[in-house]
Amino acid sequence: MTDASLASRSDIASLGTWLKDLEECRHEISRITLRDFPTALAILVTTWNRDDETFILLATQKLAWGKAIMAIRASHAEMLNALAHQAQQSAQQASAERQAELSRRIALFTALTNLAP
Repeated sequence: MTDASLASRSDIASLGTWLKDLEECRHEISRITLRDFPTALAILVTTWNRDDETFILLATQKLAWGKAIMAIRASHAEMLNALAHQAQQSAQQASAERQAELSRRIALFTALTNLAP
């Protein structure tokens, strides 16, 4: 008797087909991320590697569906947290850069006005 909590042959075949489609999506996401937010790519690739490890365990019947789903959910929660943290750091850096530019402009303006007779 087979364990219903493990992936069946049909599940594994479907998972293989789905993973091929997923790979195309990942390539597109990678391309856009590399263009628009390159520092986030490492976070995404790390998450995808963890997901793939979970899929392999599921396909080799070393992990039950419930545990696989929870592992993927946890992985994605970590990814979202890391992306939010990185976005916050980027926003703070951009704000600091804007503030530094404003300070330079004020200093220049002050120096110019002090030179005026």
